[in-house]
Amino acid sequence: MKTIGLYVNSQRDGNYARASRVAGFLRSKGIEARLCGDLIALERFDALAAAAVKETDCLVALGGDGTLLKAAKAAAVCGTPVLGLNLGRLGYLTDAPAQAFEAPLERLLSGLYMPEKRLMLEAAWEGGSDLALNDVFVGRSGPPKLLTLKVEINGEHMDTYQADGVLVATPTGSTAYNLSAGGPVIKPDAEILAITPVCPHALHARGAVISAADEVSVSVLSQAGGELFMDGEPAAKLPQGERVIIKRSIYNTTIIKTTDSTFYDILRQKMM
Repeated sequence: MKTIGLYVNSQRDGNYARASRVAGFLRSKGIEARLCGDLIALERFDALAAAAVKETDCLVALGGDGTLLKAAKAAAVCGTPVLGLNLGRLGYLTDAPAQAFEAPLERLLSGLYMPEKRLMLEAAWEGGSDLALNDVFVGRSGPPKLLTLKVEINGEHMDTYQADGVLVATPTGSTAYNLSAGGPVIKPDAEILAITPVCPHALHARGAVISAADEVSVSVLSQAGGELFMDGEPAAKLPQGERVIIKRSIYNTTIIKTTDSTFYDILRQKMM
């Protein structure tokens, strides 16, 4: 590796002290460090030259899981791997705490790491499309009223839910909002997706596990409309009659792991 991009969360590393130390460490190893962070970081952190993600060999995300999700979206289309250093609370997806960055970076530069390919989702609606590593959520917007949402799998009617929303989660996202909503925990390398109704107003309502090759359609039937969220971020307002098509993306996120901790080790540790 010759050039490593630092994807900095300016809210987590407000004075950029951690980013500066990481950059200094990389320079001491003969690696060029460039800035690929959020807009605030790009405007205010002038100690590093900025670079496009495609110009880097790897991204190091300095923040929490949300930062890594944003970095993953930028990196996936370029085929750039991502290493997460945790400055947040949970840090489920990240590789190590940011205060102990030297050891994982040493292993990264020595080639002593494992790249894990994680499937992503693509959601398309009238007027746009976007990628998600964790999940796609069609939920309510505005007052706390139930939505009526029709779910189809490969064009076949699966169910119509009265609920706060419907979540489609990847294996990576199964331990995020999907877990809180009562959905199944899925091993990251599984080729399946989880469909989880959130707070359904029906005793029969259950989630479903489907093939990653399946196409999911969620239609908003409520007059008030709803809202689309990608990895927890608002993506679009959805009027009545709008349909969101969700399917596996052609892109994958490559997450770098430098420790021997297994999925179940991390699950027990982080989720107690």
